[in-house]
Amino acid sequence: MAYCPQCGREQRCGCDTCHTCGVGLVSGSPASAGDTGHQAAVPDAIGAGEATPGPAFQADEAGPGDETVRVARSAVLAVLLILGCAALVNAFLGMILSISGFHVTASVVSIMDGLKRLGYYIGHLMYSSSYRLLLGFALVALGLLGEPPGPFKKRGTWRQAVRVLALVVFATGAGCLIAMIFLLMPVGNQNMYVTGLLPELWITLPVLAVLGLSLSATGYVLVAQFSRESKESERIREDAVKRRYNERQDL
Repeated sequence: MAYCPQCGREQRCGCDTCHTCGVGLVSGSPASAGDTGHQAAVPDAIGAGEATPGPAFQADEAGPGDETVRVARSAVLAVLLILGCAALVNAFLGMILSISGFHVTASVVSIMDGLKRLGYYIGHLMYSSSYRLLLGFALVALGLLGEPPGPFKKRGTWRQAVRVLALVVFATGAGCLIAMIFLLMPVGNQNMYVTGLLPELWITLPVLAVLGLSLSATGYVLVAQFSRESKESERIREDAVKRRYNERQDL
């Protein structure tokens, strides 16, 4: 029986040369070629442009897939949102406890004196919770704006969350600015209890100014992102309507 001495294949067509290697055939048994023929067949297959199968573990060594990365990113955003909400809850609970402990006097004061006293009260709430408010709003904003609509499944829920956060941020920032205005009012002296709620004004006013401006800027970013996303969604919806209309016209 004729066989190829290079690749070890049997040739039963009666030809004198191998169809794969082009080497002259010899008579005998292909088993005598041993492993040499099989080892030589690999470079011939590569040279002919045939792909050799790679190891089965190459896909696993390439790292996590896109789905795994997306799930991990959503989990990180959810953690940021949870931590931010926890910090804000602690801040607002501390404010409520402080309000319940305010000393109320029955003495008659003018409207201007009452407003300045109110400025001390509001300033105390904002000053004592400033770091928790900044940390909480920052974490919540990162959790919401990291990858919209994550960590929510529905985009409508994400929009509602951004809207509520923007309102709370603006309200807190406005409280800081209002407290600054009341504290700067040139009216009569307050009692020691009221003035003791805050440190010296040259320390309190910069802190309230930084807190109020930071929160106002954060609210502006949230509103801008919400408006941009709404316009983009409206544009996509209009494009889809136009596309369906054109398809109907073509039919």
